[in-house]
Amino acid sequence: MFCGEGRGLRIERRQGTVWDCLVGPLHELGNGSEAVTNFRASGEAVTNFRASGEAVTNFRASGEAVTNFRASGEAVTNFGLRKMVSEAVTNHFGLRKPLDSASSSEKARGNRPESGAQEGVEIWADHRVSSSTASLGAAAAASSLSTIKPSDVSVALSITQHPQTSGFLSFGSKATVNANSDEEMEVIPDPREISGVNGPLQYLANEKGEPVAKTDEDMEIPSIDASWAVQVEMEAIDEDALLGPQKENQEEEPPAKKAVHPFQRYYVTSTRSEEPPKCPALKAIKDSLQSFREATAECIQKPEGLPEHPLEEFKGKEVPETKFCSFSPPRPYAIYQIVDRDGASMTLTPVHPELVANDRPDLFYVWLTNTAFDTYSQKFANCSELYKGDLIFVQKLARKPGKAPEDIKRDFVKVLDPKEHNYWRVIEYRMVPRNIWKRQEALSMGRNGRDNNKKETAFAINHIGSIAYFPTKKLNRRKVDGVWMEADVFAPVTTAGKLMSSIDPSYRVTVTKEVSLTTPTWAFDPTILNINEMEQEEAARLDSVPTFFQNNRMTKENLESFARAVKLGIHGQVALQTERYDNRAYPTEVVSATQGLSGLIITAPLPSPPGRMISLAKWRRGVHLSLDFARCTFSAVSLSTVIEGEAAMLRCRLIHSGHVDFTPEQLVGQEVVVRQKKVEADDLMRLATGHLAVPDDITGSTALRVLAALHGGFLLPELQIPENDCQWTAGAVSLTPEQGKIYTLLQNPDMKAALVDCAPGTGKTTALVASLCRHASTDTKGWIIVGAMSNAATAQAVQAWKKVDRLVPGVRLVTAKNRNRMDPELQTDYDYPVLWPRVLIEAVIRVNQPGINTLTPLMESAVRHLFAHQFMRKQDIVNNSIHKVLQLGYKTNKPTHTIFQTFLEIHKPQLFFGTVVSVSSELWLRLNTDRVTTTVFDESSQLPRYSLVPMIYTFTKSRFIFIGDSRQLAPYAEQSVPEKLKSIGIGLPFIEAVKQKRAPVIRLNRVFRCPGEITDLVSELYYDGMLSGKDRVSPVPILQGLKLPSSFPLLLISAETKERRDGTSFVNDAEAEVVVQLVEQWKTAKKEDEKAAVLCLYLAQAANVSRRLDNDVYVNTVDASQGAEYDLVFLLTTRTENVATCRFINDATRINVGLTRSKQATIVIGDRRNLSGAQEWKRVLELMPEEAKLEAKLEDIASQSN
Repeated sequence: MFCGEGRGLRIERRQGTVWDCLVGPLHELGNGSEAVTNFRASGEAVTNFRASGEAVTNFRASGEAVTNFRASGEAVTNFGLRKMVSEAVTNHFGLRKPLDSASSSEKARGNRPESGAQEGVEIWADHRVSSSTASLGAAAAASSLSTIKPSDVSVALSITQHPQTSGFLSFGSKATVNANSDEEMEVIPDPREISGVNGPLQYLANEKGEPVAKTDEDMEIPSIDASWAVQVEMEAIDEDALLGPQKENQEEEPPAKKAVHPFQRYYVTSTRSEEPPKCPALKAIKDSLQSFREATAECIQKPEGLPEHPLEEFKGKEVPETKFCSFSPPRPYAIYQIVDRDGASMTLTPVHPELVANDRPDLFYVWLTNTAFDTYSQKFANCSELYKGDLIFVQKLARKPGKAPEDIKRDFVKVLDPKEHNYWRVIEYRMVPRNIWKRQEALSMGRNGRDNNKKETAFAINHIGSIAYFPTKKLNRRKVDGVWMEADVFAPVTTAGKLMSSIDPSYRVTVTKEVSLTTPTWAFDPTILNINEMEQEEAARLDSVPTFFQNNRMTKENLESFARAVKLGIHGQVALQTERYDNRAYPTEVVSATQGLSGLIITAPLPSPPGRMISLAKWRRGVHLSLDFARCTFSAVSLSTVIEGEAAMLRCRLIHSGHVDFTPEQLVGQEVVVRQKKVEADDLMRLATGHLAVPDDITGSTALRVLAALHGGFLLPELQIPENDCQWTAGAVSLTPEQGKIYTLLQNPDMKAALVDCAPGTGKTTALVASLCRHASTDTKGWIIVGAMSNAATAQAVQAWKKVDRLVPGVRLVTAKNRNRMDPELQTDYDYPVLWPRVLIEAVIRVNQPGINTLTPLMESAVRHLFAHQFMRKQDIVNNSIHKVLQLGYKTNKPTHTIFQTFLEIHKPQLFFGTVVSVSSELWLRLNTDRVTTTVFDESSQLPRYSLVPMIYTFTKSRFIFIGDSRQLAPYAEQSVPEKLKSIGIGLPFIEAVKQKRAPVIRLNRVFRCPGEITDLVSELYYDGMLSGKDRVSPVPILQGLKLPSSFPLLLISAETKERRDGTSFVNDAEAEVVVQLVEQWKTAKKEDEKAAVLCLYLAQAANVSRRLDNDVYVNTVDASQGAEYDLVFLLTTRTENVATCRFINDATRINVGLTRSKQATIVIGDRRNLSGAQEWKRVLELMPEEAKLEAKLEDIASQSN
């Protein structure tokens, strides 16, 4: 037995389980249909054949004996016996029997057997199979496959081994075969009357009242460490590996063995400059697909024969352990995935559609029954132990008994219907390693299963990045909502239907169209194998996370437990994101393209899959896409998707780096394949939690002292902040005494953490950056981190730094890939991808002079990095030392300093700006944590616990300043995530700390952004009247330009509109038309540099408005706009029904953010009658003058704009 540390995955010997329906090759000859015809078998014997029906005809067999043949019906005719060959084969049946058990009392965490686990051995014995199994149509006379010559093709599945494991893993239990089972039976007996060597059989009746072997649901489940589980990796196809063009009218005859694959010309071949796989296992996988197609083509015409693995060879022997093959089996083989269960058989489909291509529809579905033989484990299949999503190395296929070559599936009509496929059955196979997680924390999502299926209950489970489902009836009416559970879970490692990445990009559209009929959207959700209520002590520990250190000491063990709980808290969030992923590829063409301020905007229809419509919930605004054109691939982000006829019309913005060769006009009409970019659940977890590892040294840690104070530990002491000397000037900015308190905090040596609670528009970011720059000038060795949750907030901080003091060197940490994804207005000149070349070039220019004979290793590295990335040319060099350095190979003789090291040594930054994700994942910051003296979080009200904790664990010597507005939006959380998961993983760390004064608090209450009237309104509603603002201005110029009442900067335009649901969100088309008319009117009268934004409460409405407007107006949700400011804001409420009871639209923090984004005016668009019935909106409307509340119809707005 191999057991992992603590909870997690493990490899076990399965004890006490028994085999179900382990049958020999001839078991399905017992037939309950009207006739059995044209049965032929070759080999040693045919035994115990029984059939009922009108006739049994033309039975012939060769062998030494035919025994115990019985049939009922009108006739048995033309029975012939051919030449006797060898000894008789009898009793080709296996039986699963329960064994005596001894339950383990082991209670160790992560090493505890499930209740009911049995110990003992398993046996193969004699039994009869009910007609529910026989009716599956698998072969009675198992035909054999001769040895097939392998040829070269690619199957894109690569297997990664754990370094501590051997070449394969095996697990299961051994058993002995009952050799004394030759008694003759007159009729098929009730199996419940048969007693085995270790006790009676356990059978249940199926829906027809027939006996079916009972599945032992309490069996111990084997598990494998996920760190070496199967990974999907696409490999190229060699030129000589593929077969050539198909015959014309192929559908008129069975597939024939061919010399060339029909897709050969579409794939990168060996004639190109491509390095072949170095790994022998990958090479073997790469060469398998086409040989499998050849082998199956040969089998079509091959006569049926006796089974290759007769059961008598295994009688008297132990049942081998189940082995999972972690390397490529001998060719030919293809990798299939189990997609469904049909009684006692499993339905399999290829992992890659290239196996089917456009000429082999017969290979789309194959069937695996208990007659299949596991060549690696050397035993027959047990379908009751297989799961939907399991990966299978299929090595041999044979046609089902009674099937002739002309019965094969020849066309793609109804190819997705399993009933159309009744030809191939699996003869030989091997199992690909599984991911099975043991005893993972789980919590009900508080909803039914897929498509509101009341027979299922949805769960979020630790380490599982997808929603898992469990049959509700198996919960035995246990209350699970809000109850911590523990579950054993099987998680599929990939999804069938993915094209291999070695496809030539110029043919991706063509191939996608070719295989579109055989690439349905498969859904392989994790399978919960067992689930039980968590022990009370552990459940209480999870619930205590917000106040964890009130009753727990600061130890490594407790810090690890705390980190694990925090990670668990975001699994529901991650699972919901992966649930919305659409894995289909959509071949289409561009119907329109325009150039906007933020890039190229293109529109393309997404054709609906056969038999269903596209789910708009999976194509909502902000989804990252890949657009494959004939000669290039672009990243993109969706802006809106709407249903138009039989297609969904997608509007998206291209994300690119450098020059784009297409003009908008050239893009129109281009064929393209649209795919969603899937971020794996593990990557989402990494992005969310960063480097969440307990620090090695926890003694005397300033950061951990802060962590404890924010989570129930001792409060941090108050600090004395003198009022004098707080007002000063930084660059072009003069700080008020109130703002100057931030610098006073920084200079206080006793300050470990501080909470700066700011009203909107108080200039907190500018004051913060100015204070940091002044502080950095007195501490030139320390590093200061300025982090935030969004790119918008970090960009704003960089812009403030540029205004204040650029003499203090700094850099914004962002990858080139992520920078390219940003809107241009969020990019800065101090982003690392554009700053490091500039810094290195300036340094090299200083040494690129004649007479400088030597270069330091640092400058050698700078020169080599610049030339390797083509930022300098050889003709620009005048220094001979640099010429000599350039002779060194960049890859074979790497520079002594990495690019980031070189940049740090030359630029010597003191300020590091970035999102929490980019900062916590930067390796060089983690390697130099002792240099980080101060860490600042901007917009801290949006800081979730899962991002706070990794920063504290990483920068243990740092002080922390949290700056934000405790009365604005809390961290983002999916609405349907259970409250317990939100509490431990997301929480309200800043807001709760301010309320409870867990650390010293200072407040900024002077508002510089909003009009005075809006400041006064929100001050009374949300800030206890503490705010002061700008002088009032009347009339409001920007409202005058719109020809609207201008005496008050906050207006309500009430229009008769109607909402409609869009997935989990809402849209309002009439409201969208109103705002479009208003925006067009503003554009005709706007002044230079004026900016307007349309902010929506609902994401779907933001997408709806975005597609109606030109690209020069910012459109987004209120939640995404926190921290931003605009001259004019249009605030869309969207809802017209159930407004009074909707918590989302009545959220005071959301309303506060929406009202305070404007510098001149805010226009709310909504239904006055409905808003007046909602508590929070009623309070807003009561403070507005009556002349600021307008009643209008759509035609009124349109006439005003003309």
